[in-house]
Amino acid sequence: MRSHAGFSGSPVFLLIPQQSFRREIGDTSLEVHVTRFRLLGIDTGHMVDRLAVEQMDPVGQWATSGHLRVSHFSDVSIVAPIWNVVDLLKQQDLATERENLGRQLEAERRREAAVAEPTSSAG
Repeated sequence: MRSHAGFSGSPVFLLIPQQSFRREIGDTSLEVHVTRFRLLGIDTGHMVDRLAVEQMDPVGQWATSGHLRVSHFSDVSIVAPIWNVVDLLKQQDLATERENLGRQLEAERRREAAVAEPTSSAG
C-alpha cells in the first residue's frame, strides 16, 4: 500500500474481490461470489529511506559520497492493525478518560442549551 504525507490517521481498508482465490482448494468457508470490504487498520505514516548522495566527478561520472545521506520518502505505508487499535481503546485508563470527557461534554451542552432557551414572560 502506498502512503504520502498527510495520510497518517486515515483508515486502511482491504478489498477482497469476488472470485479471488483464498485458502485451500475445496475450502467452501468463504462465499466466492461476495466481494469483501474490511477495515485493516490505520495509516500511521510511511517508511523513510536514507539514500547516499551521488556527486558528479570531474570526468562526468556519478560517484557516491559515502558520508552524505538524504531522506527519501518511500511511499510504503506503515499500518497499525485494527486489532491493536481496539486493544488500545479497551485499556482501562483510556476508557475512563473517554467517559470523563463525555460527561464533561454533555454537561457543557446542557449549559449551552439552557442559555439558548428563550425565557417566557407572563404578562
